[in-house]
Amino acid sequence: LIELGIVEGALSGLEGLDFEEFRRKLVREWEVSVKQQMLAKTGIVRSIAEVLEGGSPDNPLNLLADMTSEDLASWCADKVAPQLQRVLGAEQTFIREKRMRVRQRNSSNNTESANLNSSSNSEGVDPQQFKSFKFSMEPEQQGDAGLEKTQGRFGNIEEFYSGLVDKIGLPQVRLLHAMESEHTRRPDSRTPFNVTNYGGYTTPEREWQSVTDPEMARQASKGDRVIRPLEDLLNETVVKEANLQKVEIYALQLYTGPMYCKYNAMLRGFPEHIAAGLQGNRYATTITCIVSGIIKLSKLMVLPEDRLVYRGLGGLELPQEFKYRDSKGIRGGVEYALMS
Repeated sequence: LIELGIVEGALSGLEGLDFEEFRRKLVREWEVSVKQQMLAKTGIVRSIAEVLEGGSPDNPLNLLADMTSEDLASWCADKVAPQLQRVLGAEQTFIREKRMRVRQRNSSNNTESANLNSSSNSEGVDPQQFKSFKFSMEPEQQGDAGLEKTQGRFGNIEEFYSGLVDKIGLPQVRLLHAMESEHTRRPDSRTPFNVTNYGGYTTPEREWQSVTDPEMARQASKGDRVIRPLEDLLNETVVKEANLQKVEIYALQLYTGPMYCKYNAMLRGFPEHIAAGLQGNRYATTITCIVSGIIKLSKLMVLPEDRLVYRGLGGLELPQEFKYRDSKGIRGGVEYALMS
């Protein structure tokens, strides 16, 4: 249930149901939970809060408590409904544009995918094609001359404090088993995806094998890409001082390879063609282990006092939240994904 994103206790009180009735309620709860998580990203709760006046920091919903039934009905019709229509209308436009871009991308990739299937070996892709350097967006999304820029989507301060769980769900308890399952037993596990800066196609299953199987690691270590064996990394001083666990090392190795684009697409919701290619796989346990490893390593890093850190935008246009302060004096946004 946790892996499906269903909150603890959501199915309580269902004892005694036959299997079909339980299955129907489970599927319905899963559907509602997924929609709830997607709607949370639209700012729909904030839009309602903006039209709920009055109250205080200690009792922010005083106005709601003091309304009569008639006042509540009038407020919903006159204030809430227009806000909902505005937010959902913007999301509707975003979804339609996303669908169109995915169709266009899929159409252009059909020929390339066919070539991959006819020419690659049974493992899916030649690791010798890979190179190791990063990129933030696909070239056609980088705001080149004549192309429309994509506006960045960032989180707010509430999403920052809510953490990972609200976005991707809880990790499973059996961490290594869960990570293996996320890469080898999910709908997208054997579906090739293209990573431009690694020079070709790969699959989540192949990437998992490349960091957990020494022979596969040697095969994939071509050109600029080097996948070090787990035993070597466990002997590194920084690994020992940070007390990195086996699952955290695997997760960090996966992130520094082609899988980074899938993890970041899960967190950001774009690029659309990669997000669609997840096929419902959230990689919740893997991403949690990546974050855990980064936090541990960050405690050992020394940041020079004069160090300035810049974030490349890759052609993204900043939203209005970066230009104007909100009611709390905050200007900017929270990056949903991992950065390197």
